[in-house]
Amino acid sequence: SFRDHENGSGIGLEIMRGGLIGIGLLLVQALAAQELTLDDAIRLAIQANRSLRNAAIESSMLDDRKAALRTQLLPDVRVFALAAQPLAPFDLVIKRGTLGTDSLGAPLPQTDANFRNPITPFGLVGTTVTEPISNVPSIKRGMGIIDIQKKLAEEQVRLERQTLIRDVRQLYYGIQSLQSALGAAREGVRLSQEVERLTAEYAEKRQVLDVDHLEAQVQLARSMENVLDLENQTATLKSRLNQKLGRSALTEFT
Repeated sequence: SFRDHENGSGIGLEIMRGGLIGIGLLLVQALAAQELTLDDAIRLAIQANRSLRNAAIESSMLDDRKAALRTQLLPDVRVFALAAQPLAPFDLVIKRGTLGTDSLGAPLPQTDANFRNPITPFGLVGTTVTEPISNVPSIKRGMGIIDIQKKLAEEQVRLERQTLIRDVRQLYYGIQSLQSALGAAREGVRLSQEVERLTAEYAEKRQVLDVDHLEAQVQLARSMENVLDLENQTATLKSRLNQKLGRSALTEFT
């Protein structure tokens, strides 16, 4: 009796240890898994979606193109300047009568003309203003085409955003549904285990037939298979949702 009591205590301690280990693993998993709300899932999915980011960049590029075309409607103002200085002085002499005579027959010039250029700098400043007229219709047509392209891009972004939110919601609600079904299936496993245990005791006492024990075992196996199938489906949907959120497919969450 002492040995049986000692062996029973040892088995009890092993069961307690196993239970504590199992509880510890569940606590570690619960602490490691982060809670994910539907709003957070939608926000993370929108931030991680490349198509939406590329569409935003494309919209910004269209705005830049329209602004560049708009500048072509403005007057083109150009200012230029010219400065120079002779390196050495030079003299210019126009002899008397070199340019011919006037209407009265007097020589031009009447006397020798001497021009002397000193070494001094001189400059010239000019401004031109050009107003586009013939290109205005084509420029406005180009701006109108850009407006249409931007509206199409915005509608495409809106469609992709709505599609993304719909997919995230479907995955999120699908995971919730599977988790509810998984909880019920696990309760079914515990019930099947208890039924199998009682049936085994009754079969050992010959109070039920062996076929009843076999049926209880089959039901337990089906219940465990159902739990495994639901766990696999949940893991698949979680990995797909993690991919939508732009993070590792193995990221655990509740």
